[in-house]
Amino acid sequence: MSTDESAEDQGLAVGPAPFIIGLLGLAVFLAAAALALKSFSGRESRPPAWDQSVHLEIALDYRDAWADRDLGKIWKLAPKPGMPPFPPLYHLGMMLLMDPADPVATSLRINWVYLALMTLSVFMIAYHFRPDATALAAAIAFAATPIVARLYHTQLVDLSVAAFAGLAFWALLASRGFRRWPGSLAFGALFAAGMLHKWSFFTYMAPAYLMGAAALFDGKCRHKAVVAAAIGIAGCAPWYAAHLPILVPRLLQASADYGVPVTRGWAFLQYFMESINALGAPFWFLAWLGLWIPDAQRNKNLWWVLPAGVFFAYFIWALVPNRQMRFFLPGLVPLAASLAIAGWPKPVTWALAGFQLLLAVNFSAGWIAPLTVKLPYAKYVPFPPIELTPGDPPRREDWKIGEILREVDSRRDKTAPAANLTLVANDTYFNGPNFSWTVKREKLSSAVSIRGVNSRLCEFSQFIVLKKGCLGPEKVIEGLPKAAAIIQDPDQWVAAAYEPARRWPLPDQSEAVLYQRKRLRTPPLRSGRASFDSFISTSVTASRLRLDVGRWNGAKGVFESVEVLAKEVSIRDLKVSGLDAVMEGVGFIPLASNMPVAQSYWDDLRFLEMQRLKLKSLSVAAEDLKAFLEKRVKGLKVKSLGLEKDIVVDATIKGISVRLWLSAAMRDSPKSVVVSVERLDVGVTPLPVWVLGTLSRVTVSLEPNAETPFFIDLPGFTIRDGKITVP
Repeated sequence: MSTDESAEDQGLAVGPAPFIIGLLGLAVFLAAAALALKSFSGRESRPPAWDQSVHLEIALDYRDAWADRDLGKIWKLAPKPGMPPFPPLYHLGMMLLMDPADPVATSLRINWVYLALMTLSVFMIAYHFRPDATALAAAIAFAATPIVARLYHTQLVDLSVAAFAGLAFWALLASRGFRRWPGSLAFGALFAAGMLHKWSFFTYMAPAYLMGAAALFDGKCRHKAVVAAAIGIAGCAPWYAAHLPILVPRLLQASADYGVPVTRGWAFLQYFMESINALGAPFWFLAWLGLWIPDAQRNKNLWWVLPAGVFFAYFIWALVPNRQMRFFLPGLVPLAASLAIAGWPKPVTWALAGFQLLLAVNFSAGWIAPLTVKLPYAKYVPFPPIELTPGDPPRREDWKIGEILREVDSRRDKTAPAANLTLVANDTYFNGPNFSWTVKREKLSSAVSIRGVNSRLCEFSQFIVLKKGCLGPEKVIEGLPKAAAIIQDPDQWVAAAYEPARRWPLPDQSEAVLYQRKRLRTPPLRSGRASFDSFISTSVTASRLRLDVGRWNGAKGVFESVEVLAKEVSIRDLKVSGLDAVMEGVGFIPLASNMPVAQSYWDDLRFLEMQRLKLKSLSVAAEDLKAFLEKRVKGLKVKSLGLEKDIVVDATIKGISVRLWLSAAMRDSPKSVVVSVERLDVGVTPLPVWVLGTLSRVTVSLEPNAETPFFIDLPGFTIRDGKITVP
């Protein structure tokens, strides 16, 4: 039996009635889903969590770029700190449907579109094998699962990936193994669209690769498979070419965050065991078992596509140490459609759909409190407790983030370029990403920057926000308990430099405390000259250090100027020789903050503020720059580094030999230093510079920013004789 036989050829009469009834049933279900989403959005006021805030902020970035007609910014948008770059289609869709008056609630509108596409694709795939009402039941049962309901109510990209995975499977089946042009062309376009939603899309398409490989040996299929592949690659390659050098290392890092190696314990079966609650126990049982008892009514020789799609995706994602059920959702789409190839009677499948609908209604309404049952053999096989009535109804909760930021804006020093705020918390609804998103939503980006805690705690921050009580889940608050203890200790330097300005009660019975930087009443150092044989501070050391301390401005609590001269200074592992710099409008405090009068010596300090840093002279030797790069870039081993007008780096990174020719120049507007890659060799092969994407040009700002909230005056620099020197 050939793969392009019709239903009638297989002895199965198919009329239009089941298909039309199925589409009408889908329309009714989706209309109800739209009303349910509108009701949920109107009653939900919790702020977005971590990744959700990142996606919302990207959508706002796109909105601003769109308003400025800056399409290049949309294409080359810089990734958020610590995050990989995201392809643009999900965020563009969110942007188009988002209402600026209520962006959080209206951003969910795009989820209805993806739910509709996903449900339609499951229906069409199921109908492909079983052209009766069972296809509608399978689609509704999957759309009503707890994992889909949870993603339907939040700003995460995974529902969109599941939708396009389903559409791509439908097109693949319609192509009959790349025997038909319409399905083949559609698959190529849908593959490109899926890849422009998320980089992981290709991991769910293993059956297409198998079909494509087979098609290359069949003259009737070869051209169609090649054209489909060309469309898929050409449609997404330009974006990936621009972002791949940043995307790959950040994805590798993200995949390992909080991960468990696949070889440890039951890690390989984690998705299988957790899917019992993601899908609902009855669905889990019928769908997984149904994969092993296929009984398709037609197209039987294509039934393997569904279990292959599930198992290949499962194997790939089980190997990734960071396992989250939403990552595997697109791999569950063929599992849902497999209800159509299983031998379950129609009443069983429809009973499942009805039960799933009740679960979905309760998930959003919360009529029945969550009930769980712990399996008696869990100590031998670590299945999670089974959630009989899962739920996450909307809640009216005000986490005060907008109010806190408006208070910061009203209190900040308007003469300073911007105010840094150090956040000491990383909780679900009170974290750095949703503070940063709120800054952008409140149009405070030019006034307030959100910072996390680092080794020097809150240096250069005008404000600190501390969440007293629960700082967040234990695995994501490393370093925060220690920082919170220092902030609340009256004998620590923070108490001498900051004071509580306002408090807010939070919905989890904790408290948010806003600390504002004090104006220092007495100078921490006597005016005049101070010399030190050596100076050691966190991430900063110096030898033969001399300070020429200028006049103390008591009204502002800062020194008008402090000139720093040192034979050698090491700043974050970069050794600098012959430093001569002037700090203007600078305030700092010794860590031994209980000193009653100005001192001539102390052992460590923290900077509080600075208006301007004037770099008069310094030099960095090639060997010191080489050592700095090797410490900062994981897996980098520099064989040689030449500094003669340009910078030439000969190195290996994770075993790959590379050679780079770099140029550096100053730019006046905005003031910055631009480092550009002029030539790239990998091994003995020259490559075009554009393969580095956004890494082909790096800009270091000399204007105030969150990292250095002060002006930097650089008179120029010279690269020659194995050194970078200023001027």
